[in-house]
Amino acid sequence: MCWLRSLSAVTFCLQVLLTTGQDWCPHENPSLTLWSDTIGTWGGQVFDQYSNVSVTGNVLLDMDIEVFSITVESGASLVWSPAAEPRVRVHYILVYGSLIIGSEDCPFTNYTLISFVGSPGMYSIPDFDEKFLGVAAGGTLEVHGEPRIGWTKLDKTVEKCAHGDCLFFEQINDLSKTDIVKFQPGLVITVLDPNTGLPDKYTFIRLDSNKQSKVTSQVNLLKTFLNNVPDGKIVAMEAQRYVPNTDTSLMETAGLFDFLEEIVDLSVTNQMAIRNIEKYDAYSLLFVKGNSSCKQETLIKTDAVPKALDAVSTMTENGIFFKAHSHVDGTDIKQSYVNVISASSNSSEFIIDLLDDVSLWREGDVVLIASTDYDWTQVELADVVDCPSCLPNQIKVQMIPKYTHYGEVYMNTDMRAEVALLSRNIVFEGTDIEGGDDDTFGGHMKFLKDFESIHIEGAEFFDMGQKNFLGRYPINFYMCEDVDTGPNPPYIRSNSIHDTYFRCIAIRGTSGVLVEDNVCYDCFGHGYFLEDGSEKRTVFDGNLGLGQRSTNLIPTDSNPVAFFITNPQTYLRNNVAAGGWRAGFWFVFPKEPIGDSTGLGFMALDEAKHTAIYEFYNNVAHSYNQAGLLIDLLLKPDGKTSGNNFYEPLKDPLNPRSADKEVKIERYTAYKNRLWNAYISGGYITLEECSFSDSSQSVYFERGSYQWKSVIRSVFLGETPNSGEPSPGYNRSRPQTSDLESIVQGFVLNEGPIKLLESWFGDFDDNANYKSMGIGFQPNDGGDISPRSSVEEVLFGYDDPTNLRVFDGNATTPGFTDTATDLVSAFVDKDGTLTSKAGHTLVKPLPFHLSESCINNDRWGLAVCPQSYGQLSVSYSGNAVATMTRDDDPSLSHTSSNLARFLVMKGFVTSYILHFDTAIPNTFTIKANAIDKVGGVRIGVCIPRNAKFQLKINKPKKATKLKKWTSVSTLQDVDDDTTGAKYFLDTSVGIVFFKLFHSATLNENNENDCPKGVCTTVVVKIKSGDKSESDCTQRAYAVYNRTVTFPPADINTFPDFPTDMPTPPEVWGAGPTRHGMFDDMTDSFD
Repeated sequence: MCWLRSLSAVTFCLQVLLTTGQDWCPHENPSLTLWSDTIGTWGGQVFDQYSNVSVTGNVLLDMDIEVFSITVESGASLVWSPAAEPRVRVHYILVYGSLIIGSEDCPFTNYTLISFVGSPGMYSIPDFDEKFLGVAAGGTLEVHGEPRIGWTKLDKTVEKCAHGDCLFFEQINDLSKTDIVKFQPGLVITVLDPNTGLPDKYTFIRLDSNKQSKVTSQVNLLKTFLNNVPDGKIVAMEAQRYVPNTDTSLMETAGLFDFLEEIVDLSVTNQMAIRNIEKYDAYSLLFVKGNSSCKQETLIKTDAVPKALDAVSTMTENGIFFKAHSHVDGTDIKQSYVNVISASSNSSEFIIDLLDDVSLWREGDVVLIASTDYDWTQVELADVVDCPSCLPNQIKVQMIPKYTHYGEVYMNTDMRAEVALLSRNIVFEGTDIEGGDDDTFGGHMKFLKDFESIHIEGAEFFDMGQKNFLGRYPINFYMCEDVDTGPNPPYIRSNSIHDTYFRCIAIRGTSGVLVEDNVCYDCFGHGYFLEDGSEKRTVFDGNLGLGQRSTNLIPTDSNPVAFFITNPQTYLRNNVAAGGWRAGFWFVFPKEPIGDSTGLGFMALDEAKHTAIYEFYNNVAHSYNQAGLLIDLLLKPDGKTSGNNFYEPLKDPLNPRSADKEVKIERYTAYKNRLWNAYISGGYITLEECSFSDSSQSVYFERGSYQWKSVIRSVFLGETPNSGEPSPGYNRSRPQTSDLESIVQGFVLNEGPIKLLESWFGDFDDNANYKSMGIGFQPNDGGDISPRSSVEEVLFGYDDPTNLRVFDGNATTPGFTDTATDLVSAFVDKDGTLTSKAGHTLVKPLPFHLSESCINNDRWGLAVCPQSYGQLSVSYSGNAVATMTRDDDPSLSHTSSNLARFLVMKGFVTSYILHFDTAIPNTFTIKANAIDKVGGVRIGVCIPRNAKFQLKINKPKKATKLKKWTSVSTLQDVDDDTTGAKYFLDTSVGIVFFKLFHSATLNENNENDCPKGVCTTVVVKIKSGDKSESDCTQRAYAVYNRTVTFPPADINTFPDFPTDMPTPPEVWGAGPTRHGMFDDMTDSFD
């Protein structure tokens, strides 16, 4: 056996045991001496709460201790005894040697509580500040609690306890039955029938007066009220807002406490907790009148700094569960409330079915059940109670579900609620209520560069972190650089981190940390946090995050997320972001590392924006106010974010000329995110085998960079049986509470180019209140929209026109307008699976866009045309309005303001004339998108008849001045141009003609709308002439009228489209998302 006798021996011992397979049980080290051995270990020293203890040898902690500080010196060790249940109260612990609570081979299975006490400003330790557990260079921290699965999922829906069904009475919602005074401080007393659970009568007494006579009068009213309550009745009493204004002496003089003890305990005992009640304490009492053995009283004391408190008392009588609840919010007293509930005991204690073996979850544990609706605050906590009959994948809980928690995999979309274990046997507590600590000044852990070993698993952290101080988080790796090069790299695994004052796990200037199977619940700021953008090779595997709350210490914390990822060299697999403020996962990269990592060479300038995200596999995000997955914005040195991320991953991130590299977002599941299930800017990004449901827009791509963005083998669902809590006027929850008529879109065509392949759509049900569609354009968009975006091999699980495959509205449709960009939207149905017309383009049905070959689909608001389209954008200064007319029919025109955009048929099948409504701008630029060598367009531009002008063009031939162009004598010469930069000028009409085409050809693999990333662009500059001669079309068409014959459409209207496939193909979509959690590719419990 290998024993540790020094710090270096710890490392050597771990390495030997790893290679030999021997168990390491640190408490068995024979060199350990007992903390309780005052003589042998401490030479007769006796410690108290003011002592600064220095551990210089190997000590076994076998007792409760309260000291000011503990310093484990280099070469020394402090080891928890598995035979004890130590309670440690301390201001700080500083580790240069080893602090060890169990090991992987011999986990610590008893209970231990480490409480960090103290208020801010008492002292400051260099590098660590105050109220901490700190591991310095050379230090070791080994924490190994009882191995228990940290979270799982429901295997069956938990239905809410509906009023009138299992819920008999809820005072907070049934004020018509009790009519209590809601907004005054005092005691609320409700009498309930033990056989029905319904209220018999109620009263309210106010005791905050400073006059004895008024307090006595109120107490006498209470005496009369309770004396008239028959024996056997249930009495509930709660503190509303607060009870005494200053102290309890007036209530005691009035005889309140003695009377209550005579009523509850049948004699004066001087033991009831209400005797100690103070202002802003939460208090509740339940008792059976005349039965002193049947009562529960709960008093929760406030801190020196007011906070939100809950006092809950419960009992069960005659098969009815009763609950009295006092919520007192000392930070905002208006948010306080009281509630009394009665419900069927079968509904207050029930068995829930889970996916995994949770047989080690036991009576007394606390679990949370995540929301499966838009509102993440529908998360509910429950107490585990004894259940001898439960199967390994079942627990029995005590709770009255206020919300339904969905537990199904529907259409290959896993929407089963997460269930997490908050309780652990090793507990790090950051705030000590009895000590009167600051409400948000918890403890923190910090690890510095060159630590020897850090492994934390199976521990619970609560009231940790310090809200008003950067860098003080429950767990914080600070500037440790590369930590994954040794034989036993650090990990943070299977911990419960909840109710924290700042974050859960933070990593700064440190690369190679494994963060696995943790639960992060209810914290201020981002939960899992990569701080500077220098953090590489972080592995997030199997973590659960939810309930991140807004704060303002750094700018992005005002919209916090569960996973804040600032470096693309990050692995994310099997994680769930289960609800919160802004988003579940946010990838936001700086141009180079910021903060304390600035200038240290961790990442080169722009390396992050050219680096492909290492891994994003089998992750889930739901119940966010904005987005499930967010890849957007640039992180600036001041911590703020700005504009476009210009994310453009390359095979060699340090070589801007390197080939593109694809980023795969694989088996991502997202649902019930209010705005977007995925909002992605930039990048050569493919969403593969993903599942999306119940969002305003499931997938939204913003251009960011000119690289392809694709979705393949995925499932899109509109509004599923996971209906949630009904919004006003509806039978289901709606994503946007501020706009209950907001549209529902699955795949959104925006900017682009974008490809949608092999994807299935279902549950986009039409209704009279709002539009729902599988595919649609981004409404009211202001950016360029690529006409090269396409769909291919799409399937629909519903009939059209009963429900809509695709739709685009106009200004008469709620949720839509007629912006210039909206009007030039287009995309291609490559194989005809959407429209039955392979290779056709779907366009807005403006006459300017159409030919006789097009087919209108009025119910879609679109036309389907065999032509290919490009886009011309005209930019200039001033307020002139640009108009483009079709030469084959001058009555067909389209008008647009700066930046003016026009959808044009390419391939020279027709031609166009551009003019302005007022004076011609001095200079204007015409840019051709999706125009190449074979797909070009001829254009005429109206100019003054006596004009002197300049032309510039870049492709296919560069001509920076007019003299470098070739002037030709006929319009036919322009049409015959194959080299570029030829123009025909007719001064009598006041028009100049030229062609827009490119030297290269676009193919389907070209990610940019312009060949080689360069669009053909012409700059027209009017140097002189009468610029009021802005419209030459009447003169031009008298000379240059053009006849074009388009073949007629083969059908007049589209037939109905039947269902393609009622359910998605088995391999499309993400499917069950618990895969991989336990090295098993199926749900782990069968």
